[in-house]
Amino acid sequence: MAPSYFIVKNLRTAKQREEGIKGVKEDCQLSRLPYLKLNCIAPPEYMHSQLLGTTLLIVESWIERVNGVPCLLDDKDIRLVNSRLKAIKFPSNNLRKLPELGSKQSWKAMDCEDFLLYGFLTLKGILDDLFYDNFKRLSWIIAKLIQRRLPRTDLLTVKNQIRIFIEEFAQLYPNRMYRYNVHALLHLPDVVDMYGPLFTNSAFCTENNMGLLVKRVQTATNVPQQVMNRVLVETSIKTLLESKIHSFSASFKNFSRNIYPNISNFENITPLLSRKIPAGEVKFTEREKTILLNFDLQTAMLFKRLKHKKL
Repeated sequence: MAPSYFIVKNLRTAKQREEGIKGVKEDCQLSRLPYLKLNCIAPPEYMHSQLLGTTLLIVESWIERVNGVPCLLDDKDIRLVNSRLKAIKFPSNNLRKLPELGSKQSWKAMDCEDFLLYGFLTLKGILDDLFYDNFKRLSWIIAKLIQRRLPRTDLLTVKNQIRIFIEEFAQLYPNRMYRYNVHALLHLPDVVDMYGPLFTNSAFCTENNMGLLVKRVQTATNVPQQVMNRVLVETSIKTLLESKIHSFSASFKNFSRNIYPNISNFENITPLLSRKIPAGEVKFTEREKTILLNFDLQTAMLFKRLKHKKL
């Protein structure tokens, strides 16, 4: 890794000039601690630095969306790339369709990852060979660093490929394209060595969970309380079903398993409160009816307690 001295120097310079230096915008109090290596305690985050950072920067430079960088793909080339993208069968578990290249719809991190790992093949014969080989090298590097198991001996090969990528990048693209996220690629092998594959410390899981929590919110007031109430109620349901599922009737078990498909690990959960109790065809015991009907009451009482204590 680059010595912390250079990072601290950039921090000081950025503060004096009041402008960004290689992606560093201002000083940091942690830089005052001589025993801390800033590039180790705050490693680059894969989703933002390499997908929404380096990958998106390169792709947008090809279609003249980066100021001062000449266009490499004209409208005809873009249409040909999009036609090839439609022929690719991306992983079946993707919940989002890749937007067309050059469209007004913004690419998200998942789109950048799909294009980097699979879609780069559509550029062959259309993009200049030097630019294509450089982007292909980036694809290989990221594919290696997100593997679940990567021997340390392979990290040396990855580091060598990253150095080659950076050297090619400096020759192919203007200086304004060399930003912090591109430089952060140099540190990723050490990040993998210390913390594991890139996906283990990426923001994908965090932002996905934030999306799940947002679905618990129904009004604009007392948002934290609403989220906590719903999570606690759903957790109580899961705990009850997991610990005492054997004591319920077959109808109740089937109804519960339809809501929580994997009763053992509770993946792909659908909130129970949004489901209505079927009438007629399913018979529950009085105890089971009481359990189901009391969840709304528990939510209301819990909400009042939280609001009263101003939590």
